[in-house]
Amino acid sequence: MSPDDQRAQKGAVLLEFQEVTDQIKALEIKAERLGEKIAQFGNLLKHHAAHSIMKEDQAHHGLAIGPTSPELLAAMRGWQDSFEITESLRLAMHRLTELKRQKAQLGLP
Repeated sequence: MSPDDQRAQKGAVLLEFQEVTDQIKALEIKAERLGEKIAQFGNLLKHHAAHSIMKEDQAHHGLAIGPTSPELLAAMRGWQDSFEITESLRLAMHRLTELKRQKAQLGLP
C-alpha cells in the first residue's frame, strides 16, 4: 500500500471514528431525554395519578386538573422508540470498537 493510500485509510478511519463518536453522544442524549420524560410520567402516575394524568378529551369528574403536558404524552406514545434508540446505540458502540481496533492496527492514537 502506498503512503498516500495509507494516509487516506487513516483519514477515513479517523473521520468515521469521530462521526460514530458523535452519533453515540447524540443517541445517549436522545435516550436520556426520552427516559426523563417517561420517568416523569411514571412518577406522576405513581404519586398523583388522579390529579396529573389526563388527556384533553377525558372528563374532570369535579377535580381541578388540566391535561397532561403534550411532551409527556408524546414520550408515552413513543415509548417504543426506546428500542430503536438502544439498538442504534448498541450498533454504534460495536462499530466504535471495530474502529478502535483499526486505529490500533494503523498505529493511530
